[in-house]
Amino acid sequence: MDITQIIAICLVGVMMITIVGQNNKEYAIYIRIVVAVIVFFAIFTKLQSVAKLLTDIVSKTSISSTYIEIILKIIGIAYLSEFGSQICKDANENALASKIEFAGKILIMVIATPIITAIMEELSNFLV
Repeated sequence: MDITQIIAICLVGVMMITIVGQNNKEYAIYIRIVVAVIVFFAIFTKLQSVAKLLTDIVSKTSISSTYIEIILKIIGIAYLSEFGSQICKDANENALASKIEFAGKILIMVIATPIITAIMEELSNFLV
């Protein structure tokens, strides 16, 4: 699915939200969520191909696959956190959106700990 199809899906969603939202706000929220999920899955397939490409590159080089896995997890958490946050903001739940963003940041920090540790060890070896 390319960007024009995604834009078309979103525009149809906007029209449906405008029409349905006048009479029933709850259905408008459901439409927003459905459109967001459709867009997410359309993009997710593209992300899978990027992840496969990176793993192919790693298998051909001496880079530790552990670090690439961590980086891919971090990217995934960042995208999912943003996606969940935007859905909450669409539903006018800004407090929940900020909680998702905060949780995403904490999880990224936790998952990045091995990379931070490796960098610190390399720096200490370099300085000694």
